[in-house]
Amino acid sequence: MIYAVAASALVALVILPVFPKRLLLMLLVAGRSLCDIGVAQFDRVDELAIVSGGIAVAAIIGAVLSLLSDSSFTRVALLWCVSCFVGVWSVVAFQIYGIRTGLLEETIRLVSIIGILVIAHSVARKRASDFVLISWMMAPAVIYAISGLVLGFPNMTIYSGRLTASFSHPNAAAAFFGVGCVVGVLLIVIGPSFWRSVFLIANAYALLLTGSLGGIVAASIGAMVVIALTPNRSSEFRAVWCLAVPLCLVVSFPIFGLSDRLSEFGGESSKLAPDSFEWRLQNWRLLVDIWRERPVFGYGWGSTSLFIQPLGGPPHSAFVQVLVEAGVVGVLLACGTVAYLAIRSIRSARRGSTFGTLTFGLVSFALVNGFESNLLGYTAAGYLLAALFGISLGAADAQVSAVQMSSVTSDGKRNGIHVENYSRFL
Repeated sequence: MIYAVAASALVALVILPVFPKRLLLMLLVAGRSLCDIGVAQFDRVDELAIVSGGIAVAAIIGAVLSLLSDSSFTRVALLWCVSCFVGVWSVVAFQIYGIRTGLLEETIRLVSIIGILVIAHSVARKRASDFVLISWMMAPAVIYAISGLVLGFPNMTIYSGRLTASFSHPNAAAAFFGVGCVVGVLLIVIGPSFWRSVFLIANAYALLLTGSLGGIVAASIGAMVVIALTPNRSSEFRAVWCLAVPLCLVVSFPIFGLSDRLSEFGGESSKLAPDSFEWRLQNWRLLVDIWRERPVFGYGWGSTSLFIQPLGGPPHSAFVQVLVEAGVVGVLLACGTVAYLAIRSIRSARRGSTFGTLTFGLVSFALVNGFESNLLGYTAAGYLLAALFGISLGAADAQVSAVQMSSVTSDGKRNGIHVENYSRFL
C-alpha cells in the first residue's frame, strides 16, 4: 500500500502540473464516489483501496500546485485555518495514542478533503457558472446505483435490502445522494429541463432506496431551504414547492417501505440494534462521559472511529464526534465556521446569488444529517461537500475580482457585462 501511494505521488507530480484543474476536480470527486464498492459487504476489491489512496494523494498535490500557480488571499486564509484545525488535533491524537497507521490515514483523508476545497476554489475563480461540472461530479455514482439495480450487479445492498451501491454504508450513500437531491431541486427551480429532472429523480430514487431516515429528512430540509431562498421567484411559487417536498415524502414512505425503518429507529435500546434511536442516545451519553475526562482539546481526530467506542460502534453524530475528538475548543471553532458560512451564504442569497442559496441549503443539510449520522466519516460525501463549498467561495472571490477590474478599466460596458454574468451565479 505504501509503495502504491508513493507511485501515485510520483505520477501525480509529473501529470498534474499540465492537467486541467476543472477535469481534475471532476475526476477526483466522481472517482472517490466509486471506490467503496463492496465495503459494506466485506468484499471490496483491493485495487479500489489503492485507487482511493491515490486519489487522496492527487488531491493534496493538486491543491499545492493550485496554490503555487494562482494563490489568493481567500484561498490561503482558508487553507491556513482549516489546516491548523486538522493539524492541531492530529497531533493531539498522536500524543495520546502514538503514531498509528489508522491515525495517519485519517489525517491524510482530512487533508485531502481540504485539497478538494482548494482545487474547487481555484476552478470557480476562473469559471463562474459551473453547474455542469457539479452535476458530473455526482452523476457516475447515481448511474452506477441505478444501472446496478437494474442489471443485478453484486454488492448493491446489505442484508436488510438497503442500497449501498458504491458506498461503504447505506447512510454514506444517503449523504451523497442527499446532496444530489438538494442540487437537483435548485437546478429545477432556477431553470427546469428534461435532464435536470432526470438528475433529480435519479438521486431521489437512490436516496429513498438507502432507507436512511436522517439522509432523507436532511435532503428534504435542504431542498426546502434552497426553494425558499431561490432568487427571482414569487412567494406563491416558493410556498407551493416547499409544500410539495413533505407531500412527496408522505407518498414515498409506504412505497419504499420506510415505515419499517421508522419502527426500527424507535426500537428498544440494545447493543445489537445500533439503528435504534435509544441505542444512539445511550452511546452519546457514554461518549460525553468519556469527553469529560479531556474536555478542552479532546482525544484528537480519528479517536472515536478507532479507539473510543463504548458500545462497539462509531458516534452516529457529527456533533458528539467533534466534541469528543476536538473538545470545547474544537466545537467553538466548528461553530464559528458554520456561522460564517451560514451568514455569508444568506447575504449572498438575498443579493440574488444562486451559489449563496446552494451553500445555505448544503449547510442546512449537513447540520441535520450530521446530527444523527457519521457524516464526518463519509469520505465521498466529504469530497463532494468540499467541492461545492469551494466552488461557492471561489465564485464569490471571482465576483470581487471582476468588480475591481471594472473599476479600473475604461471599457465600462464590456466589464459591466462581465460582472453581471458573475453576479447572476453568486
